[in-house]
Amino acid sequence: MRSSTSPIRPHPVAPPPKFLPRRVVPWLATSLALAVSNGGKTYADSGGGRVVVGGKGYASISAALEGVYGGGGGVVEVFGGVWRERVVIRGGVRIEGKEGATIIHETEAPYESTISLDISPKDNTPASISGLKIRHSSPSVASNYAVRVDSGSLEISDCDISSTTGSAIGTEGGLVYVSRSVLSSAKRHGIALFPPLDPDGPPVLSEISDSVIASNGLSGISVRGDNVEVKVTRCIVEGNQQYGISATGGGFAEVDSCTIVRGNGKGSLLEELGGAVVVRRSGK
Repeated sequence: MRSSTSPIRPHPVAPPPKFLPRRVVPWLATSLALAVSNGGKTYADSGGGRVVVGGKGYASISAALEGVYGGGGGVVEVFGGVWRERVVIRGGVRIEGKEGATIIHETEAPYESTISLDISPKDNTPASISGLKIRHSSPSVASNYAVRVDSGSLEISDCDISSTTGSAIGTEGGLVYVSRSVLSSAKRHGIALFPPLDPDGPPVLSEISDSVIASNGLSGISVRGDNVEVKVTRCIVEGNQQYGISATGGGFAEVDSCTIVRGNGKGSLLEELGGAVVVRRSGK
């Protein structure tokens, strides 16, 4: 469990050691391996080429995904419009939304996310989504997320994500790399990061950059569990009803060049039960 040897409030300005020293080496090794295996990219868009959803293309995103899986992976381009479906992604796929592309999944069935990553923990092939507005509603007591990642890794960029019943993004052992996105007005957290169910599973090392996490019903960013760490860079985290960033149960967050501003209902940061938040070069 990570322990804090010095008080962290008010925002400390610590020297700049490497991010996540306990686990950065295996994380970098995995990232480099993925980049090499995918021609220097962090997703696989070879194999099946590019297909289109809308117009004269596929009638649904799910059908388009099945089409690219048959070719070993590829890019699914989603035209503007509202697509009411539940989307399950496997590795090797990139979904690109054009202007106005919206995916909505509203259901009475529990534990159904709008987008979920279905990938074996042993499969290192990443996936990515970009340019999508994602909305969600499901009556789950737990594991209630608009976007869910339980294993593998998912890149999320230029997306607008919310849930009327749960958190915008949730992981339970998976990795997410979020950039230039808005996670707002969710019933629970903007993003909730949990450890894998298997206590011997790999660490959850996620990143959030250049994004807005605002006006969520609980904390903006919740990091929980001794195996869970996140780096938050150049983000605005404000107007959440509990904390801006909550690190509990050994969870760890590094906040770099971020602005955690007024309006988080219970304060900017919560460190509890071995959780820790370190702030470097923070804004207001």
